[in-house]
Amino acid sequence: MALLLLSGCAENKPVYDKVYNQNLLPLKCLNIDAINGEENKKLNNLFAPYSSKNCKYSLRLNIYKVAKCTAIESKTTGLGFSGYSRVEIYKNKDIIYKSQSDFVSDVNGSIERIANRIFKVGLLVKK
Repeated sequence: MALLLLSGCAENKPVYDKVYNQNLLPLKCLNIDAINGEENKKLNNLFAPYSSKNCKYSLRLNIYKVAKCTAIESKTTGLGFSGYSRVEIYKNKDIIYKSQSDFVSDVNGSIERIANRIFKVGLLVKK
């Protein structure tokens, strides 16, 4: 019962993802588009061998910060989260892949979890 109460919005670091177009995978390159310099540096470090401004596949990072978690469990235990990171990969305007992970205070940790999932599911050609 205690585990159920603590699972509401605790930072248990899940990664949720969906592949929308399996036929285009694996990708050979990514054009990285982040919202600010720090996250852009993080993505470029994680995906350095794949990063190309001329690539037709665009990786977009968005960081969403929320005021508080609204789950009933978080109200009873006082737990919450600060937001989540979402990565989307597009070819032109068509989405190919989407992934997101929550965070309490470690934005870079959520980005790393998403990157690890991208590599794990074989989205990119191994280099």
